[in-house]
Amino acid sequence: MSLIFSNTRYSVVLPLLEAERNIQTRLELGTVHTYHNFVATIPFLLASIPSPLPTYPAINAKDVHVVAAADFASVAYLLTLDKRLITQIQTAKLSSSHTR
Repeated sequence: MSLIFSNTRYSVVLPLLEAERNIQTRLELGTVHTYHNFVATIPFLLASIPSPLPTYPAINAKDVHVVAAADFASVAYLLTLDKRLITQIQTAKLSSSHTR
């Protein structure tokens, strides 16, 4: 399993912190420790943004760079808190083998 994040630390840290906050407020006390151990095992991948950017008609222009980096890196998962982007990716039926 690989998770992609764009070329800024902010892009990966925010979703992870949000997940941690949700775990702390909604689940049992020891669950945060389990979460930290899980995150420590994830092989994160810093993907380059391809140039020129491909077009993805269903994806908002401001998010194309994120989707393109994930697509070209053939990642298994794209971690995002952006519900609109999640919907766009699902609508576009993108997979890691979508373009090359």
